[in-house]
Amino acid sequence: RWPLEQLRCGDLLLSQGNFHLSRMMARNAECPYSHAAIMVAPDAFAEARPPRVQRRPLTDLLAARERVRFVDVWRPLNPDGSELN
Repeated sequence: RWPLEQLRCGDLLLSQGNFHLSRMMARNAECPYSHAAIMVAPDAFAEARPPRVQRRPLTDLLAARERVRFVDVWRPLNPDGSELN
């Protein structure tokens, strides 16, 4: 688990929903994820939701716990393994 205060702009939030369609999407993509979002501020993320990409508060993700099976965090690094600035 990542503490919320350690999330940074640019972190990718990879998740799978708790719905049948989410599990089908993940299975067809041959990966555990059905959804992705990106942190755009310390307290906000952006995700594609019809009809456009939307910026949403991080509290929305926390409120959706019953609809999300899990969330993994992927943080891009420099080639030498150090964190991006």
